[in-house]
Amino acid sequence: MTSIAREPLSTPSTWHGPELQESDDWIRRLTPDEVADLERALAAARATGKPLAELTRADFPLPVLGPAIAEWMEALQHGRGFVNVKGIPVEVHDDADLALIHWGIGLHMGTAVSQNAAGDVLGHVRDTGADPLDTSVRLYKTRVELGFHSDGSDLVGLLCIRQGRSGGANRLVSTSALYNEILRRRPDLVALLYEPFYWDRNDEQAEGEDSFFSLPICRYEEGRLTFFYIPWYIRKAQRHPQVPRLTPEQDELLELIDAIAEDPGFHLEMHLEPGEINYVKNNAVLHARTAFVDHDEPARRRHLVRLWLTAHGEWADGDAFVQQGIPRKDGVASDADEIAATGGGDRLGGPDEIRAAVREGYTRVADHGGAQADRAARRIGYSEEALAEVPEGSNLGVGCGNPTALASLAPGEVVLDLGSGAGFDAFLAAPRVGPEGRVIGVDMTDAMLEKARANAQAAGHDHVEFRKGTIEDLPVADDSVDVVISNCVINLSPEKERAFREAWRVLRPGGRLMISDVVLERPLPEALVGRIDAYLGCVGGASLRDDYLATIEAAGFRDVEVAGEAGFARAFTADDPQILEGAERIGVTPDEALALLDGVTSVHVRARK
Repeated sequence: MTSIAREPLSTPSTWHGPELQESDDWIRRLTPDEVADLERALAAARATGKPLAELTRADFPLPVLGPAIAEWMEALQHGRGFVNVKGIPVEVHDDADLALIHWGIGLHMGTAVSQNAAGDVLGHVRDTGADPLDTSVRLYKTRVELGFHSDGSDLVGLLCIRQGRSGGANRLVSTSALYNEILRRRPDLVALLYEPFYWDRNDEQAEGEDSFFSLPICRYEEGRLTFFYIPWYIRKAQRHPQVPRLTPEQDELLELIDAIAEDPGFHLEMHLEPGEINYVKNNAVLHARTAFVDHDEPARRRHLVRLWLTAHGEWADGDAFVQQGIPRKDGVASDADEIAATGGGDRLGGPDEIRAAVREGYTRVADHGGAQADRAARRIGYSEEALAEVPEGSNLGVGCGNPTALASLAPGEVVLDLGSGAGFDAFLAAPRVGPEGRVIGVDMTDAMLEKARANAQAAGHDHVEFRKGTIEDLPVADDSVDVVISNCVINLSPEKERAFREAWRVLRPGGRLMISDVVLERPLPEALVGRIDAYLGCVGGASLRDDYLATIEAAGFRDVEVAGEAGFARAFTADDPQILEGAERIGVTPDEALALLDGVTSVHVRARK
């Protein structure tokens, strides 16, 4: 019978990412003899003439590599719960042979189970252009971020055949380390882990089955913790009227699990290179993937091959429910068929994909700062005095104006900074509203929030806080803010109308909007439309000037006016080294790229509620 673990767990699978980052003893590099063994097994399997799914262990003999596989299984079951294997010979084999090698190794580890309603026992993780907002779409078929989760099997094996152009980092977190942190932070929520949650079946249920199921996140039996977690399936199940609503405490628990897993102090991050396999024990380790940008050429696009395995031998803590895989349904296209019929590129699609790509890009920006950032800030209107008064590291040099200089802030006011980043403008607002006022920053990027909060603590700004959220769905109460400021952020939004309606909602009657942003004087050249690099350069998502101002008015604002402007491209990017890289990507010279951007203007806009 399951019980509740009330004391911290201490097992080989209890680890923290930074500790492992300092070593490589979780990495297993194939020897030349083991690679040769794989080559012989591949030839033997091909010689049988059998379809992949009909092959047996005897058809893929591994007398040399076999003992190493037994060691991997021991590490998965009784060790850290994951193994990283390097050295699969991707450079000398096509995709079909590599898939067969992955399958053949898997035959020595377990029995493959169906991964989707098409009945695929060998899955292909690749962007097919599917809409991530479609409730029936599995997110592995898109480029958006995949949060920490379990897969529906004892083991998951991911072989990297090709990487994307950027992004797509793989992350792992120990479930027992995560559990211990829940115990430490919120022991009052621990019992909820053992109570049933409702999970969506993603429209992949068998005939006669409900479109959802009930299962607790945790079981604890004979000193072993089983942890099964797919947060978006729990939240998606709320679409079914028969499913009980999540309680506030359950919501808190899900948010806490996500926050701990996303903490760099807990997870291990790596970029799987071609020829690497990650094997993960699903109830001991959660895995995640950041958003990615793909190559234009189909032959170069990011491609991982996935196995779900029910392990051979004794696997006492396996869950019979998740070991069975996903039932097959007629008329569902396989991964391979979808890849053949569709493709991807580096042009962005729906709102969630855009936000994920922007979040990924600005996570990298969070490490910027220093003299270059200060020089950029001076160029767009910040004084030496302003630069001196903010905490070190809060200026990242990514704005296009100085909204606080024109906001006429007064003591006692409440200021909201949309897309606050590391807190630069929020910290400039803080002394102007004084300790009797308040400044709230909202940002969707964890790295930015972490940096901003550390800056606020270091500077002793008790009246400045930073909240996680998007500008299209602000975590701020109605009619609670006197001034909304923003600096070169709303252009990044794929849903600008929602962003301005949200700004209007949170402002008190008579409240003020003061933003700096970029607008277009003429339509953007096709070469830049929808490109992630153009988006991150605050250009690809920009609106035409008149459309931008009309959107503000449509949200309910009055007295909308442009209070100042400057040529964006020449003023802010003429000597930016990123221009060279961006120009190369779209096939033009740096001068031609600047000419393309001459139709972009930085504007300062005022309005009132």
